[in-house]
Amino acid sequence: MVGSKQCYICGEPFERADDIVECEHCHVRFHRACLAEREEDHCPRCVDEGWISVVEF
Repeated sequence: MVGSKQCYICGEPFERADDIVECEHCHVRFHRACLAEREEDHCPRCVDEGWISVVEF
């Protein structure tokens, strides 16, 4: 999943001007706005998979 060309949260492809966040643990990438819409400040994949309890950005 490293270098993914689409947002893990919304599935939309990244555009050059997008504000993108990458998890330092699992390296998935997502739009900062998508993360903000979830009202969370941690990686959704890491939490969904149960790898870690919370990773804050």
